[in-house]
Amino acid sequence: IQDTNLKITTLEVFLPRQLEVDELKAIIINIVDSSTLEVGSKKLMGYVMGELKKSHEGLFDATLVRTILQDTFGL
Repeated sequence: IQDTNLKITTLEVFLPRQLEVDELKAIIINIVDSSTLEVGSKKLMGYVMGELKKSHEGLFDATLVRTILQDTFGL
């Protein structure tokens, strides 16, 4: 186990930093606020994901984005 943990720690240095939940939520709210789509629209989730990919590729978990959108905007 110790050897595996050492390997994980070593490899994590090379991975991009993931956005913190609060940081990601603030970015999502900003994207939604700047959108012309209705908050209840199913298209909003696709729009937010597209905008996040443009500006924060590889820095977020799509499942977490979906959860934030569902919890915050009822999508």
